[in-house]
Amino acid sequence: MAFSPDGRQLAVAMGQHFDKGKGTSTGHVKLWDSATWRVLHDLRGHSGCVWSVAFNASGTRLASGGGYFQGSSGQAKVWDVITGMELLTLADDKDSVYCVAFTADARRLATANRDGLIRIREVGPCF
Repeated sequence: MAFSPDGRQLAVAMGQHFDKGKGTSTGHVKLWDSATWRVLHDLRGHSGCVWSVAFNASGTRLASGGGYFQGSSGQAKVWDVITGMELLTLADDKDSVYCVAFTADARRLATANRDGLIRIREVGPCF
C-alpha cells in the first residue's frame, strides 16, 4: 500500500478478484480518499495478484505491479488517479512484477520481478 504524496489518498493492492459470471480472476487496486475513507476507484485489469503500488511525485499517477505467484508473466500498469483510467501496461515476459517505483521526474518506472531482474522503463513526460 502507499499514500499519495499529499496524504489525501491511499492505494492498496488487493490481490485477486474472481468474477464468477465470467470465470476469470483479475488483480485490482483500491484507491481511497483518506479523509472520508470513500473508495474513489477500484482499478481492475491485472492478471493474477497485485503485489505493489507507487504514486508519482505529483500524485497524479499510480503504478501497480502484479501477476500470478508461480512463475508466469506479469505486468506493471500506470493509472490516472483522477479518472481511474489505465494509461499504460508494461509486460514482463519472465515473471510477476513484485515492485514498482517512479523516478523523481516520473519519466521512468522501475520494476522488479521474482528473479531479481530490475528494469528501468521510459514512460514519457506525460506521466
